Amino acid sequence: MHGALKNSKLKNMLKVGKDSHFKRLKTEDGLYGYAKMDSNEIHLDVGRTLKVEDLRIVREAIERCDVLNARSWYVAEPVKNIVAGRPDAITPRGDYPVYASRYCVSEKYDEVLREEFAWLQKRYDWDVYHDSDGKGQFASGQDRAHNDSSKTNVRTLYGMAEYDVGSLPVQNPCGLPSDMQWSKNCLSEPFVPMPPATRHYRDLVSLGNPSVTRIFQKVVGMKPYYLGCAAYVVFVFVCVLVIQTSHTRLFNRYTDYRHNTDVGGALAWHFDKALGVETMCLSVTPPNVKHGLKTIGLGGYPPRDGVDRVHVNAAESFEKMKIPPRSVWSCNAKAIYHAVGNDTPRSYTIVLRTQIPKSLYRGHFVLQGARVLTMMLRDVRLRYLPVMTDLDVSDIRQELGNWKKKQGDGDDREE
Repeated sequence: MHGALKNSKLKNMLKVGKDSHFKRLKTEDGLYGYAKMDSNEIHLDVGRTLKVEDLRIVREAIERCDVLNARSWYVAEPVKNIVAGRPDAITPRGDYPVYASRYCVSEKYDEVLREEFAWLQKRYDWDVYHDSDGKGQFASGQDRAHNDSSKTNVRTLYGMAEYDVGSLPVQNPCGLPSDMQWSKNCLSEPFVPMPPATRHYRDLVSLGNPSVTRIFQKVVGMKPYYLGCAAYVVFVFVCVLVIQTSHTRLFNRYTDYRHNTDVGGALAWHFDKALGVETMCLSVTPPNVKHGLKTIGLGGYPPRDGVDRVHVNAAESFEKMKIPPRSVWSCNAKAIYHAVGNDTPRSYTIVLRTQIPKSLYRGHFVLQGARVLTMMLRDVRLRYLPVMTDLDVSDIRQELGNWKKKQGDGDDREE
């Protein structure tokens, strides 16, 4: 596979629901889709188009979706299909859809997400996912540093949608060593409650995709955990300054180093765990608005399992996809071999995946449940993304302020 994925611009994205001639609908036999008002064509989420003779059937189907039509949604269609990189007991052979919606998050809501990101960095201790010395949870052993003073540093924090006793411990979406596979029985860093702005967007995505959440509920009874794990990922090229304090304690300060990286230089080539069968990535604008552009690598030729553990790919064998800030891309990250390169020195990403309680993992979600999910989700060809409004912004900004007061602002934390 060669070349770059074709850009899909926001102006070409179909808007359905409120203030649109196109409306969400549910057929009499329970299939979701959308249709243009006063049209006899129904576009189903599973990728088929139906023509009905009686327009009353369309009107009645639209009336069944009053809640969904109370707000506006962008329709996301696959921009590309990628062949499964390494078929296994969970991932059947075949093609898997990739979705990309650029600039679909409003500037004002992006500002709230950026404010939330900054507070999370201030308030909590983040994990090292990996760095240029090959250290961290995802330790490839490869040194990606340009020289002794320039380093890559990828840090992560995990926001949980559900954190009652029955939902903990949860699977670590990134930790590879066996002692990092699960959180503690209570929330503690780097596992924290999912904050309001992320939670609101995630809840709207869950509301707006009943064809998907119904599958999660039917197959594994896990609708509340759909996209319930938010991994906050900060990638930055840094200069490392080692400073000795009066307590003779060493610590690092990270400052921007103005370089970009090739695909795989920010996040190495990999497959997600089973919790990535439905993955959605929100690209948030970093503090410097000129930063944030990424290139996603998809597909290619992964090393054979058990032969080569180095996370590499054959040159010119994979697709590339540009993702700017305020954008969303999505795929089955368990099936598709993928990696990330920064086109700018810094990027912020919120990666939403399934939240997996340990009690529901072995024998429930894995292996059979995840395999059936994979096959059924692949057949749902449309995804819907919420159009964020000024009311969303004002409500969540107030909720975020209350949340920060409740959680503590982090001013008393030691550096």
